[in-house]
Amino acid sequence: MKIEAIHAPTNEPRNIFQPTFSLESIKEVEFENLQQRIDETAARNARVADRLNRIRLCALLTPLIAAAVGLVSRLF
Repeated sequence: MKIEAIHAPTNEPRNIFQPTFSLESIKEVEFENLQQRIDETAARNARVADRLNRIRLCALLTPLIAAAVGLVSRLF
């Protein structure tokens, strides 16, 4: 099972330190970036949860399918 890339939850200090920009503009952009990372992580988690639920369903159905095949093979 492969794992998707996980983005860092925060920015690196060298990327945040921009002496040519005001602190307010840096905070605004950083909040937008933070929200984007949160949205991407939530979407990734939803995809992973969906895949895990499918795997669990397959694990539950496998014995039932095997039992049905065994029953049919005894009848014929």
